[in-house]
Amino acid sequence: MSDHRIPTLVDLPTQFLFLRADEAAPALCLIGAGVAFNFLILSLLASIVLVWVTRKYRNARPDGYLLHRLWWLGFGGAGGRFARHWSVRAIYPA
Repeated sequence: MSDHRIPTLVDLPTQFLFLRADEAAPALCLIGAGVAFNFLILSLLASIVLVWVTRKYRNARPDGYLLHRLWWLGFGGAGGRFARHWSVRAIYPA
């Protein structure tokens, strides 16, 4: 019988440098806009504040809450086979 290595860090979020991917994407967009419009220092400060607020908000709620909230507000993706439309608030049996 051969031993198989089982990964223990499967559920870790994707990292970009020292930030999580969901924190880094808006911050990089802000920095890119700051470079494009010649407001680099202001965009750096805004991205630091955005990362701080995002971490504070995310740590106070369970995992996946922000994606759930975005989906509930109508910003979700295509969903899947069993996903219903975002505007349907109640399901009644047929």
